[in-house]
Amino acid sequence: MRLFIDIGHPAHVHYFKNFIKIMEAKGHEFLVVARDREVIHSLLRAEKIKFHSRGKGAKSFVGKLLYTIWADLCLFYHSVFFRPDIYLSHSSHYAMHIARLFGKPCISTADSDHIKMNAKWLMPYLDALLTPTAYKLDYGEKHLTFNGYMELLYLHPNNFKPQKDKVRKVLGLEENEKFFLLRFVAWDAFHDSKQAGFTNEQKTALVDYLSNHGRVIISSEGALPPSLEKYQAKFPPVLLHDVLAEATICISEGATTASEAAVLGTPTVYVNSLEASNCREQEEVYKLNHCFPDGDGVLDNIARILNQENLDTIYSKRRERLIEEKIDVTAFLVWFIENYPDSKSKYRRSPSIQEQFKSETIDGF
Repeated sequence: MRLFIDIGHPAHVHYFKNFIKIMEAKGHEFLVVARDREVIHSLLRAEKIKFHSRGKGAKSFVGKLLYTIWADLCLFYHSVFFRPDIYLSHSSHYAMHIARLFGKPCISTADSDHIKMNAKWLMPYLDALLTPTAYKLDYGEKHLTFNGYMELLYLHPNNFKPQKDKVRKVLGLEENEKFFLLRFVAWDAFHDSKQAGFTNEQKTALVDYLSNHGRVIISSEGALPPSLEKYQAKFPPVLLHDVLAEATICISEGATTASEAAVLGTPTVYVNSLEASNCREQEEVYKLNHCFPDGDGVLDNIARILNQENLDTIYSKRRERLIEEKIDVTAFLVWFIENYPDSKSKYRRSPSIQEQFKSETIDGF
């Protein structure tokens, strides 16, 4: 089978990297096209995944329109020579356009239910949409849900073992020294419009408080107040998930980072006026995440977390329950794509098929 994958965000590299390696080992061929962002390309190189660039993109309306034409032409050009059997992406409308043009199946994943997919203009281009069960929207017959999170494509214990010792060495931490990872976003993404998290004053108060309990490490997309710049993270991006797994607490304005930390069993505080269905489920069902629409009340919540005895044990057990109840999403995706299109009809008739992709044993790190 010849598979064409379009990647437009660093997270998409993680979504598909294990799937690519497993499928290649089975003899399937891939062509990967990726947006030109430094982090995306560096992650692909770190994973030794060959790819072609489709350019940087644009911010203005006219620029976005012209980039859509350019990206479509880029995917068209590579498709002519590669002749894919299936197109796969995480909500890439470029892949949808070109798959329809060549009359090939287009399968997409999605998990941001605050971004409504245009059912009239985009769904007709898709053959199957795969989303977590926590996803709130319903797009009809083509829409299939699985009992997992996108983050479990790469952080399920079948596919990820954190490098604890390496993390502490890179960060210069003692064996049992506490540290807190703070993730601040730039608020310039489309879905961030009219949304907010911490104020600069709250960021400063948060760092002042946490500094009395351990090391503070900040990963920030935007500019920090001058007093906080010294806390900016200096570890390689490829170690982010190892750092998340080892952190005492993760406080994040970004939903992806918050969900990643939660599925790794790290006490997590998600601060964003935009509700994320996966983070909400992790809070209400598994008590791994703590969601706030803004910075008010966050310090009190963090104090309660830090005052819990046997914190590691409590959150490890909560994570064990999550892993027991959710599926290995990569294994599910391999089955679904390898057996497509029969898998689509079989899964619609009997979603319980996914039960075979639950783990029999739990790796507690």
